[in-house]
Amino acid sequence: MLEPDNAVHSKQDYYKTEIYALIELIGGKFYQRVHPSPMHQQVLAEILFQINDYCEVNKDIYTCVMGPVAVELGEDTIVEPDIIVVNNKSRLCEECYKGAPIFVIEVVSPDDQFHDYVRKLKLYKESGVREYWVVNEKEENVATFVFDNSDAKINIYSFEDSITSSCISGLKVNFSEFKDKIWRV
Repeated sequence: MLEPDNAVHSKQDYYKTEIYALIELIGGKFYQRVHPSPMHQQVLAEILFQINDYCEVNKDIYTCVMGPVAVELGEDTIVEPDIIVVNNKSRLCEECYKGAPIFVIEVVSPDDQFHDYVRKLKLYKESGVREYWVVNEKEENVATFVFDNSDAKINIYSFEDSITSSCISGLKVNFSEFKDKIWRV
């Protein structure tokens, strides 16, 4: 894993890297992510199918993008969330999405849960993301964070639940629909 070094990097450095791995630039530091497991990808796909169906019906307002997709949150910060939902298509370009999406989902990385539950939580809250879900496929739960000014509403759900977005009216993900389809080791 690429550990953060003492150098301060920019988005130009990020786009020039020749590392063929998932990397993120947070506060000028590079973080390398492990490639996702098959179970991670199955969970991600099942969530994406439901969100994409909603976005297709509401395509004049919302667009859903599956990661890894570069999201520029500043000159020294580019993250690669698993799923973003945006309502400003003009910020989508060939390389990335520029600015904070309104809704972000991460399927937790077992190699470094701190990264998703703490580091990215703080970053998304500060950057203007309105809602953030952390899906833990091993524990079969979902932590939802809704950011309203300086406050955050937190809820924990199980894979038996259907979860409705707080910031996108009518968007719902029914985890119980696909819970039994997920391949387990």
